[in-house]
Parts: sequence; structure tokens; C-alpha cells
Amino acid sequence: MITCHFTSQINRLWRRLPRFIYSVTVDFMVVLFGGTQLQAVILDPGTASASKGRGKKMPGALVDIGGRPLIEHQLDFLFGGGIESACVCTGENGYGAFRDWLRGCAYTGRVELVTNGSHNGDNAGPLHDLGMILEHGNFTDGVVVTEGNRYFDFPFEGFVRFCGEHDGDVVVVMNVRNGGKAVRCGMAAVTANERIISFAVDPKGKTGTSLVALPLLHLSAETIPYLGRYLSEGNDADRIGSFLEWSYRFRPLFAYKAEGKHFRVTNAASAKKIASHFEKSGRI
Repeated sequence: MITCHFTSQINRLWRRLPRFIYSVTVDFMVVLFGGTQLQAVILDPGTASASKGRGKKMPGALVDIGGRPLIEHQLDFLFGGGIESACVCTGENGYGAFRDWLRGCAYTGRVELVTNGSHNGDNAGPLHDLGMILEHGNFTDGVVVTEGNRYFDFPFEGFVRFCGEHDGDVVVVMNVRNGGKAVRCGMAAVTANERIISFAVDPKGKTGTSLVALPLLHLSAETIPYLGRYLSEGNDADRIGSFLEWSYRFRPLFAYKAEGKHFRVTNAASAKKIASHFEKSGRI
């Protein structure tokens, strides 16, 4: 059972700014992105090695990248492109570290921390976590879903705009040279209007497509109830792509072709790649 831990500083951002300034900012975002206040759910993908060799394990989202944890860079990306608030899910082992981070984070008032109650990796699966969050939340405009150890670098506002223009679900796709299982959530084939007509998590043989679907997607409000049905049937709860492979037969699924970079942090070497990218782009 999911337990929600609301930070005692939930209104910290509101206290920093006059109330009317915050209200004007929210109203501007609603107008800019078609009358919606999008929310995001960042799922816990597990731990990563903080240093080379047998380094101390920590939540992948909290690995240091240029003096800030990865998740803060991820929130910069999401909030800068139109997301209004985010729910971060973690297990009990990582909750304390996330709580300490959130206390000093500039986004405190816009981030809710949730624990799935798991210990030592005995979680029922990220999709189970997502189902519990969506069941108890208010997601009338749908929800953007991603994983905490990922970083994307492309104009996210284009994705948000694309979602508003298409009646269905949307997943980010890229022409990724290394489209292995560790990187992707599926392989997608699309029509001329970007609708996905074939989606496979573990394709057998040649797929006829170079488009790799990545774990950054928008589920519409109409699709959210289908997740409960999917889980009740005993389907795979570990991979986001498994749900998309099932749901695109019932709900329209579109591909947003992003031009940019994608990173996944699992160890010191992969964290170094992101840091190098940030240095080259002048971010750190």
C-alpha cells in the first residue's frame, strides 16, 4: 500500500513570492499550454553506483551531476516545458535520502514525495506504483510519466504541444544507435500522421523500424483506467513499454519524434557522460 509523505514545507515556494505573482504564473502556464495543468510522475528505477568499482549504492535519481542530483536537472527539463507539479516515487530504503534532498530543493512546493512501501528491491513493479498513484490522485489532464534515472535533452515544450494536438497517448521516440533493452521501452512503427501501428518491447527478428520508444510518455485521462485493467489481468508490472504494447490496441498511441539526447544513469561511467554533455553545452 502506498503511503504519502507530505513535506512540512509544502508551501515554501508560496511564502517566497507574493500570492498574486504565483497565481499569475500559473494562469500564464494554463493559457500557454492549452488550458491544462499537466502533472508528472517520476518512477523509481532502482539504485545506481555512485562511484567506480563497488561504490556506495544510492537512488539513481540522486546521483550527483555537476553539483546537483540528476532529478533536479530532470525537474528543470519538465517544469521548464510546461509541467506544473510532480510526484516522485521511491522505496522505503531511498525515502530518507529523497526527503533530505527535497528539504533543500527549490522545487519543494511543486514536488510530492511518495513511497511504495518496498524494502530492498521487493517492489511489486513501477507500473504497480503508477497505478496506485493514479488511483488516488486527480489527473483530469492526463499524466506525464518517466523514470528517475533518465535525462532527456530536447525542447520539451514541443512534446507538450504535440500531446495537446493529438487525441490519445504519446510516447517519445528517437533514432537511437544503441536501441538495446537497457535503453528503450520498445520499438515502434508509425504511420504518416505519427500514429503507432506496431509496438514491441522484445521484437523478434527485424522490426522494419529504427524508432526506439523511450520511457517518457503522456497517458491521457481516458487511458488511465486501462492501467488498472492491465494490472488486474496479471500482466508485467516492471516495464513501462509492456503496458504500451498492450494498450495501443485499445487506445490511440502516437509517437513524438524528438531530436536530441537521451541518457540513463546506472553507474559512475554513465553519470560522467551526462556531466560531460552538460559541460559541453555550458550548463555546468
